Parts: sequence; structure tokens; C-alpha cells
Amino acid sequence: MPVSGKVKLRGQPLPFGTIDFQSTRAIGGGPIRGGVYEISGDHGLPPGVYQVTISSVKSPTVKPGPPGPDAKDAGEELIPAEFNVKCDKTVEVKRGAQNHFDFDIP
Repeated sequence: MPVSGKVKLRGQPLPFGTIDFQSTRAIGGGPIRGGVYEISGDHGLPPGVYQVTISSVKSPTVKPGPPGPDAKDAGEELIPAEFNVKCDKTVEVKRGAQNHFDFDIP
């Protein structure tokens, strides 16, 4: 099933990020660009209840010094934990429904 929607962060469209849908039977997701995400029917999700996680990481910074594992900072997660690592948001993808889900992150 195709799935789409809008994502806002503090009232503004989320400029970039990723959205993931996970159930006990399937996993899917895609990029968020300009506050919009769209998963086509070709890569859509089977009907079911999915936990949703949203992530948007500010570009990592390169620290001065030799290359290696300590040369890069992992970047800053812009999304509060309750929408990713501690997420309890769920949606139900239904056959024959529009499956449009919007998220407004405070």
C-alpha cells in the first residue's frame, strides 16, 4: 500500500530526515524532503499496525587531526527522543484507504 504524509518540526515543515514504519511482519520507510514523505505502492507497506520513527540528523562536523574513527562527530539529532529512540507512535495501514499520516513534532 502506498503511504504518504507531512512532517512538521515546531510548526515548520521538516527540511530533511527519514521516516520508518516497523511492524512484526514488515519494515519500510523513506526520506523526508521539505516536510513531505511518500512511499510508492511498489515499495509500500502491507496492511497492519506500524510503529513510526522519525529522524533528522544535522550534518556531522569534521574535527581537526588525522583521519580515523574520532575524526567525525556523529551529528546532532534534531528530533526529540519520543519520536525516534523512545517512540510509541503507531499508525494503521489499511487496504483501500488513503494511508496519509501527518506528524507534528513539538
